[in-house]
Amino acid sequence: MPYDVKENGNSVQVRMGVPDYNDPSKAVDSQGKISSDQDGIVMYYQQLKAEDDFTISATAHVNGINNANNQVSFGATVRDNVLVNDGNTTDGATLGDYVTAGPIEMLKTVKGDALPGDMSFAYTRKAGVLSDKQTTTLTSVPQPGDDIPVSIKKSGTNYTVTFGTESAVIDGSGLSMTDDIYVGFFASRCADISTVTMTHHQLTMQVSTTKLTRLAIQLSRYM
Repeated sequence: MPYDVKENGNSVQVRMGVPDYNDPSKAVDSQGKISSDQDGIVMYYQQLKAEDDFTISATAHVNGINNANNQVSFGATVRDNVLVNDGNTTDGATLGDYVTAGPIEMLKTVKGDALPGDMSFAYTRKAGVLSDKQTTTLTSVPQPGDDIPVSIKKSGTNYTVTFGTESAVIDGSGLSMTDDIYVGFFASRCADISTVTMTHHQLTMQVSTTKLTRLAIQLSRYM
């Protein structure tokens, strides 16, 4: 299978593609992507209302990853739209707007001539365009075995995104987040993570530790 989601108590494994578990510079099978005009992800999510404020957080344990690919990503995300299918079909439906706390463009850092800022630790998609890339100050990328704190806190139209030791506040007033939104953890292209001590706190309703219960497989049109 090109994707997998497994629940194990308070931990959930989310995998897209098959990494080479002995060599993070390689991939056995790549599926989906985060690119300029396509999204292909597997996501474990909870449906909320656009007006809800909340915090979602977890420790992401990296089981395996191809970190030498700019289209690989994983982490926490808040999305206006998800495409749910069986993993065997593709769809040209709108990508939807979203906010992500997670890495993108890791290859720039892996190549060895990297400077701080090559990789981003958070980003958005706005009207179909990847935007608001939060450049990292690090010169290293996620590796197998890493345990990385990841969270998104929504307050009004502001999103506080945290990945590892880095954090930023993203102004989401220009994002189209209407009616239902989808909050959870995802993997794309070639990443295998386990989210540990996962919590969701919905501030407006004052409900804590709500379990995320749904699976979305959204494959890009051209993988």
